Amino acid sequence: QVVLLLDTSGVKDMFEEELRAAALRLAEGIRRNTSGSACAVVSYSPVEVLSDLSSDFAQLHTLLAGLRCRAGKPQSAQALREAKRLLKLESSEPQAPDRQQVVLHLTAAPENTKDSQKALKVLDALQVSVLGLGIGSVKVEHLMKISSP
Repeated sequence: QVVLLLDTSGVKDMFEEELRAAALRLAEGIRRNTSGSACAVVSYSPVEVLSDLSSDFAQLHTLLAGLRCRAGKPQSAQALREAKRLLKLESSEPQAPDRQQVVLHLTAAPENTKDSQKALKVLDALQVSVLGLGIGSVKVEHLMKISSP
């Protein structure tokens, strides 16, 4: 199960097309290279669930092709909590060893990451891998702060 977490805040003028293209490539890669996988999409800011977990990659492609960015204050902590909810995880229950759950966090706009650290720790304890992916000139140091250790 994969949640695409898309930072649509503050990138409207610069990287909207790049963010859309990257999200489409990731969804296509998941479809082609995994069997029985499901994918959800959460955008922020504001936080909005664009798609619950689904194996309908044709519908996901249509949704991502129409993705629009909006200006707003980044809300990555709230978006990470929404990813946890979509993965149907409880705070005290690590995932079954045969289920890999991943959050792919795409961002083009560095933000204050202190707010998201608690949510990252919760997901890490639940054995969910969070991978920060940068669009444009996001520094590696920033991506490390929004990714699992």
